[in-house]
Amino acid sequence: MYVGVVTDEISQDFEKAVELAVGWGVKAVEIRGIGGARVPDFSAETCRRIGRILEDNGVALTSISPGLLKTPPDARAIESHLKERAPRSFEMADALGTRTVVCFTPLRPEGLPVETPLPRACLEAVRALAEQAGQAGVTLLLENETASYIATGRQTAALLAEIGHPGLGVNWDATNAYVAGESAFPKGYEAVRSAVRHVHLKDAVRIPGGQWRYVTLGEGEVGWPAQIAALKKDGYAGPLLVETHFGPGEEATKGCVEALKRMLQLQQCPDSPKP
Repeated sequence: MYVGVVTDEISQDFEKAVELAVGWGVKAVEIRGIGGARVPDFSAETCRRIGRILEDNGVALTSISPGLLKTPPDARAIESHLKERAPRSFEMADALGTRTVVCFTPLRPEGLPVETPLPRACLEAVRALAEQAGQAGVTLLLENETASYIATGRQTAALLAEIGHPGLGVNWDATNAYVAGESAFPKGYEAVRSAVRHVHLKDAVRIPGGQWRYVTLGEGEVGWPAQIAALKKDGYAGPLLVETHFGPGEEATKGCVEALKRMLQLQQCPDSPKP
């Protein structure tokens, strides 16, 4: 496993984000947003420029996160993602040189508890998206998201078992599970461990009023040192993608990258992808 970053956590200026990441010894990135737009809502010229920046800096693109199915759970919005956004996302992934795309389940209406079951129509939308991705030769990774129907490791594992598609893996976000009220490690991770392909890393602490605050990796309550040790024990070889979630972006992300590198050194793990 090795360190990567989600570039817009550093800056919406992609070139600046990549150059800073490289300066911190990070050689792998995930793309989500650039210049205020989310992938794949970029021009062809922007796409070509992204490719040049990655190549010039010797940086690997691990994945893109176009927000697929991160939409209200109504039929029209879901259909738009399946028929329009998904094909464009898969085409852009191919153009940028990655075969890995992150997706979500639809957003849970405000006021509903985390335990609310995923509606059948939403489940079938994930199944349809996985089939589309498979036909396009894309690896689809489902991210557990606090505001979505699938927020915890337990829910994620249950959905993957229900869908049963071999091309659908997990983008594990332990902090999202923690914020949703799950014991993200070890319980949440144990539920999904066999399906984890990528990992997002941020950290958080509870504050009065039932809210939380994002903090530097290792300073929160998620238990990242133990989670990383478990990933190593399980033979995980993918990226550890820093997704800071607090600012200022440059300073905060640099602090998280440095903290993650220290954790990896303690585990005697490399912090860069293999050439």
